[in-house]
Amino acid sequence: MKKIARLLLILMAVSTVAYLFANGVLSNPIMYARAENFANNGRYEEAAVAYEALGEYRDAPEKAVEAKNNHIYNQAGSLYDKKEFRAAYNVYKGLGTFKDSAAKLPEIDDAWWAHALALDSLQVYEEYMELPGAAHAAEAAAEYERLYAAQQEGLAFTAYSEAVDSGTLATVNGFIDTWSESEHAAEYVALARDIAESIKTDSSLSEPILQNPNDATNDAIDAFLQDYPGAYG
Repeated sequence: MKKIARLLLILMAVSTVAYLFANGVLSNPIMYARAENFANNGRYEEAAVAYEALGEYRDAPEKAVEAKNNHIYNQAGSLYDKKEFRAAYNVYKGLGTFKDSAAKLPEIDDAWWAHALALDSLQVYEEYMELPGAAHAAEAAAEYERLYAAQQEGLAFTAYSEAVDSGTLATVNGFIDTWSESEHAAEYVALARDIAESIKTDSSLSEPILQNPNDATNDAIDAFLQDYPGAYG
């Protein structure tokens, strides 16, 4: 009789535990502790999932949001370390007042600007200037104009050199509009025209002009070199 009574007590206890687990009375604390462990160890993505699975249990909804934000915050830091400044800036900005996200924005601005100066690239200057409220926007615009003008100048001289090499007016005319934004494009084109005309008249001029323009007899070259002595390097 005693054995039967003990067996009935055991069955009742098992049923009670099963009921409590089925209704989350015992399972929720265990799941919550697991979520807390994830969060405490920096496994925020897993923590967010675990907290969300708890529904409205205790402060699980708030904890889930916090875990998600921590995960996103860490992602922003990784983007910054990889010099993906645009993405990092947008992620930190999206976090609003979470942790020191707002303070990260001017840090990224300065780092992005330093990176742009180091690369000295039209594309990077342009991307930086697209940053809303960029602290160095005016400086970036000036650097962009400087680099753009220098590149156009180089392209203009390349066009001039190719025109001289070909010795044809058709080649010269083909570059007039293309490189018209160079500061000295007009001078290059005029000089190339003169040389092309001279070469058409006397092909023997081509070789000395290309080999040693300073010794060439073409008056256009002499006049050009007086104004732009560094044109030939």
